[in-house]
Amino acid sequence: CLGRPRTNTFSMLKVLCFLGVFVAAYALYIEGKVSADPSYEALCDIGTWASCSKVLTSKWSNVAAMALGQDSPLSFLAQPNSFYGLMFYQVIFLSDVEPLCYNRSIDFLRLIASILAGSLSVYLGFILINVLQDVCVVCITTYVLNALILLISLRRIWAPATRPVKAPSSAKAKVKKSNY
Repeated sequence: CLGRPRTNTFSMLKVLCFLGVFVAAYALYIEGKVSADPSYEALCDIGTWASCSKVLTSKWSNVAAMALGQDSPLSFLAQPNSFYGLMFYQVIFLSDVEPLCYNRSIDFLRLIASILAGSLSVYLGFILINVLQDVCVVCITTYVLNALILLISLRRIWAPATRPVKAPSSAKAKVKKSNY
């Protein structure tokens, strides 16, 4: 957004969201391919110690299903984590377009969403290390993206947006005519 304080964090948010959409979409792709073909090896399957496919098809890749249970009337919300990540990055991206980027309430909502995503990243990072004992490049990338988005959201609260001030029409410079 124009009129923000002198920093690149505001265009950086859109770049991070774009990367997040790409990573979350790739995670969904991996989940779908492995479901259809269990022998599928993703590009991020580096070895037995680092397998995105193993992590993204574990029960922890669908925290909503674990929280809601199978017999819940809200079971339609039991989507993979990467689906919610995809939605998160799109919403954060849209919250940074004009005129929303000047709205202080949107900044607070973005911060709350970023805190939730960051908290979930810490939780899933703990699960990745201690329960699954694996390395997932896609997962770690989303954790880093979520942390950076959280930092930018915090910075926006500390440095709120200001609308750009347009110069009055009488202050426009007069164009000199040349003799050529």
